[in-house]
Amino acid sequence: MALIGAAIGIGSTIFGAASKSSSASKANSEAKKAAKEQHKYNKQVWRDNKLKLEADRKFTIEGIEIDKRNDKTLADLKDRQSLDRYEFDLKIRQMQMKNSSNQFAKSNQLYGSQLGFNSTAFNTAQAAEQQKMNDAMSQAAFQNEDLYVQGLQQSGTALARGMAGKSVGKQRQSLNAQLGRNQNIVMQNLLSSRSEMRSNIANIAMQKEGADIQAFANLMIPADAPPEVMEPYATPLPEYQMPRELEKFDFGPEPIKGAAAQVSTSAPWLNALGSVSTSLVSAFNNGPSGFGGYGGGGSISTNSGAFGGSSSIASAGGFGSGLFGL
Repeated sequence: MALIGAAIGIGSTIFGAASKSSSASKANSEAKKAAKEQHKYNKQVWRDNKLKLEADRKFTIEGIEIDKRNDKTLADLKDRQSLDRYEFDLKIRQMQMKNSSNQFAKSNQLYGSQLGFNSTAFNTAQAAEQQKMNDAMSQAAFQNEDLYVQGLQQSGTALARGMAGKSVGKQRQSLNAQLGRNQNIVMQNLLSSRSEMRSNIANIAMQKEGADIQAFANLMIPADAPPEVMEPYATPLPEYQMPRELEKFDFGPEPIKGAAAQVSTSAPWLNALGSVSTSLVSAFNNGPSGFGGYGGGGSISTNSGAFGGSSSIASAGGFGSGLFGL
């Protein structure tokens, strides 16, 4: 019975070892497959990252080139606007200078015309005053002549009345005295008219001088030229820096297929054999005294342990050599 139990235990141990070995082989196969798939995935990720890095660099360069073209277009537009503004400002400056020149010329013309008008007005007013004086002198001459005629008439009347001697003399003296007074009145009026004429002519001259001064005050001074228009300058363009060339270190190390963790397939068998050896030794040591008869008087020797080195089952035939072929 002990031998049967040992055989059953040995069979169970061997079956368990076989199952564990199969599981280990399957695990190793799956690990190798997983490692292969992981390596394949890592390689694809590395290649994709490399392509993406190169595409990103190319996209960045294209973006910089677009910025350069846009900045150049904007700079050209600003330059054209500056040039148009410069030409427009030049036209405004030329128009201002032309208007100032025309206004100054017109002011000089008006000044000359005003001076001419003032001289004409002065001469006219002076001539009018002189004419008034001439009229006053003519009137005084006529009055003096009338007075003289009146005196003659009065003298003739007195003679016609038959006055003689002292009466006639007194009458003549009286007439002469009256004529003298009347002539003095006429002369005083004439002198007064002359004084008035001189005063009026002086006032006219003063008015002319005031009008000439006012005309000079209204005269424009020559206008200074407006400031020169500044010439436009080119719009500066920004400086650009392109991405550097990609180096190998930018892509990182290329994935290397790593060694998958391997489980030894022989270990279960070695363990199982060790268990079998122990079971057999125990069975033979604890079995009946006639156990060796199955092998034709054989015996068991365990010098170095179960199934190792010099351990053997010594028999002429039978169980030991027939079962294990050792």
